[in-house]
Amino acid sequence: MHEERLHNIVNKVITADDVRLLAKTIQSLVNEYIKDKYRGAKRKSLNYRLSYSIETIDDSKYSADNIDIFSDKGILDRKIVKRVKMNFYDYHDRAGITVELADSSLSYLSNTVEVEGNDSTWVNGVFHKLVDSVNAWKEQYQSIKRLRWLIALPTVWMITYTVIVVVVLLVRLFSKNSSILIFSPYLIFILASSGFAWFISDYLESLWPSIEIVPTQQQKQNLQNKRARIKYICSAVVLPFVITLIIALIVK
Repeated sequence: MHEERLHNIVNKVITADDVRLLAKTIQSLVNEYIKDKYRGAKRKSLNYRLSYSIETIDDSKYSADNIDIFSDKGILDRKIVKRVKMNFYDYHDRAGITVELADSSLSYLSNTVEVEGNDSTWVNGVFHKLVDSVNAWKEQYQSIKRLRWLIALPTVWMITYTVIVVVVLLVRLFSKNSSILIFSPYLIFILASSGFAWFISDYLESLWPSIEIVPTQQQKQNLQNKRARIKYICSAVVLPFVITLIIALIVK
């Protein structure tokens, strides 16, 4: 009986060392599998595929049949990585291991661990070992992402309200047709608020992607600077505004 197990990876920060360790684990599992399944067999009789690949943000692709592709000070450390894939498949016994990792801010591809085969004991043993390795990775920061709409809406309201006040004042100063003021400010407010709120929400999502994979030192520093600014704005501007608004509503 053929069995397949699948695990979706979410909310993880994956470093170069995490990738290297996982690759070593897979290589060890594959070596053990081949030694057990093909004991005494000649190399020509082996019928399996083993590949490791890296795709970078400049659409360059690298592949190899060994884990040297993940060596220290190599591609993982020199380029911004968009995707990593590790794949083993035995055509004879239909047994396989596939791990796909993709940075959520750069790719819409899934992040998964998949193990299949006819031997249920082997499938589940390998699957749980790989999932345990993945679960040990650092969790992605989620607090601001979870509150991104609570952050986005007050920010939009402040900016949009300021813009509308300026527009209304300009219209009153330079336009003789004041009837435009009956609906224009409200229409502008609704349209601008909706669009800008989506933009801010997406921007916050991009700063803390569900899967953040192998950031280079420069990329890491840029992200830290942007995140620090967002946290400062939230604590110094948005939070006081929300508190003031709540107090005003209660008092009123």
